[in-house]
Amino acid sequence: MRFEPAEITGLVLLQKIQSFISVNSDQASWTLAKQRQHPPSYVKLKQLDSLLKLFTPEVYEKDNFSHCFDAVLNGKFLLSRDLSTYSEIFARMEAEIASQPYIPEKHTDWDEFSLMHNFCDLLRFRNSIEMVRSHNSGIAEISYHYLYSVAVSEEFIRALNLKKIDDFLWKVIDPEQRIFTKEQLVADHAYPDDDLDELLLDWW
Repeated sequence: MRFEPAEITGLVLLQKIQSFISVNSDQASWTLAKQRQHPPSYVKLKQLDSLLKLFTPEVYEKDNFSHCFDAVLNGKFLLSRDLSTYSEIFARMEAEIASQPYIPEKHTDWDEFSLMHNFCDLLRFRNSIEMVRSHNSGIAEISYHYLYSVAVSEEFIRALNLKKIDDFLWKVIDPEQRIFTKEQLVADHAYPDDDLDELLLDWW
C-alpha cells in the first residue's frame, strides 16, 4: 500500500504496523532513537505513535513499539474495553453463524477472549489472502506460452473480496469506525506532517 492513504482509520493502523514489521524485522531497532538516521522509518514510527494513542490507548506505551505492536495484532486492547461497545458486532457475528449448516449450542455470552480469537484468526487469514493477491505482482511482461497460468490465477485473484473481513477488523479496532484526514491528525493528534511517500522515494 502507499503509506499515505487519503483516509486514515483503525484499519490503516493495522496495515501500517504490518508494513513496518515486514521491512524492519529487528525488534531491537523499533525505537525512535534508533530510527532517527533513517527518515522514512522514523516518520513511520512517529505516525504509528500517533495512531496507537488514538485508536488503542489501552495498550499504548511511549516508544515501546514492540509491546504496542504485539498488543494490537493480538487483540490485547480488548481486555481493557467495555464489551457493551461491541453489541452491534456480536449481533452481526451471530447472524453470520446462523447462516451456517451446523450451529453448536451457545452456552455463554460473548466475552473478550472469543472476540480476540475471531479478530486474530481473521487477521491471519487476511494476511494469507494478501499473499495470494500478490502472486502475480512484479510481472510487467510475459511471453505467450507462460501467460495461461497468470490468466487463470488472476481470474481468482480478481474475485477475492476482503470487505467483510476489513469491516470487522476495523470495527473491532475502532467501534465508531472513525475516518480522519491527515490534516486532522496533524492538527489534533501530533501526527507528523512529513510527506512519507516522497521520503520513501528519496531513500529507495
